[in-house]
Amino acid sequence: MAKVFKILVPDNTLVSRIISCEIQVTRLFVIDRADKKFVSDYASELNKPALYILVNRDNHQLYVGETDDSLKRLRNHEAKDFWKEAIVFHSTNDTLSTTEVKWLEAKTYETLKDLGFYDLSENKQIPQKPTLKKDQIYTLEPIFEEAKNYICAAGFDIFLRKKENNIVQTKQEEENLKTTEHLFYCKQGACVATGYYTGELFMMLNGSEIRPSTRASITPAFASKRKTFLANHCTKQNGVYKLKHDYSFPSPSTAAGMCVGGSANGWTEWIDEEGKTLNEIFRGAKIAAKDVVSSKKKRKSTLTGNRVKDDKAKPSKRRDKTRYSFDGETFYSKSHFVHEFISKYIEKHPDITYDALKLIFHDGLLEHRHRVRGLLFKKEDYDAWTRPDKAQRYGAKQANAILTAPDGVQFYVNTQWTQGSVLNIIEIAKQEGIKILIYA
Repeated sequence: MAKVFKILVPDNTLVSRIISCEIQVTRLFVIDRADKKFVSDYASELNKPALYILVNRDNHQLYVGETDDSLKRLRNHEAKDFWKEAIVFHSTNDTLSTTEVKWLEAKTYETLKDLGFYDLSENKQIPQKPTLKKDQIYTLEPIFEEAKNYICAAGFDIFLRKKENNIVQTKQEEENLKTTEHLFYCKQGACVATGYYTGELFMMLNGSEIRPSTRASITPAFASKRKTFLANHCTKQNGVYKLKHDYSFPSPSTAAGMCVGGSANGWTEWIDEEGKTLNEIFRGAKIAAKDVVSSKKKRKSTLTGNRVKDDKAKPSKRRDKTRYSFDGETFYSKSHFVHEFISKYIEKHPDITYDALKLIFHDGLLEHRHRVRGLLFKKEDYDAWTRPDKAQRYGAKQANAILTAPDGVQFYVNTQWTQGSVLNIIEIAKQEGIKILIYA
């Protein structure tokens, strides 16, 4: 049955917002950590039993909890550094009791843990389901589904489903599945980690050996995250950490970083028995897929209005000549493709605001070294940059580089893209039902 959700957006921002549905007596608050005014304005409505989730989407981290007083609990959680947004779900007519909220907390944690897309290590204690009568559980199960629907409507991907061929029912089926997966290895000295890529996640296998030391380049945030991971999911034997169970990571690079103790490119760190990298096996296959267009086709960029130069002229070993198209007629380089896609995205969503665009096209889609200005940045910020040469590098390379969001905000799109970062944009295109043709 289709449902219509209403989104209340105070102060014309989609960061903190309230989502409701006329046919339901529940409601969802999405609260930005820094939005003190929003919390203050809705203090009386947050003072009730609620399920809440603390979220860091960039690092794929969650904390699931329950409370009698959301306002008080969120203030207590200010000591936790990892989260950026809070999701609060409660009933509008005070029908959810503390015990029922505890059941929702345990059910939410259990579901998210099973999906494995987000790190739940911030939950030091696993929520336990309280003893309830069967009729109470029958009542709560649809409420849990309501909560999931609200969270999805709010734009969160925490309830992504596993691919069916990755769901296993028994230990034997799990072992059989592992033998059929293409295994890769990350080697650091005497330590060897083993895993496989599902196309969405990287699964590191039980018994993988992880380097105890870290690289000098490791960031404090990642060092803290790695320390928590080792403490919660590994045992230490003879100075080597061993993974206690299979563990899924949001990307190959995160998995490799855990192994080597610092920043790592998982697409090249993970190598199979034949010496081929993950990049060669998976990304090479994507480039060679049926959507690849003939190299003989002439192409013209409508973004610049200039014909792309002949690839045969002055060939460069390092130059990436991959081109992307929406219709098989007009082809774009990486940065022009992203610019054009975001322009099309705005056309498809005529009511979206700049702040909402920033949530969708967040900086985490870029590789770290290219996040100097962020993926999207406002024109006034660009104009105020004191290094015009640097600004030119990341922003205005063509006359029509400035885009305008429906709420009137003018902005630039970062021009520094790698093939890996562009694949993140292509994933968004898939979710929008937009087919991308790739020319290699």
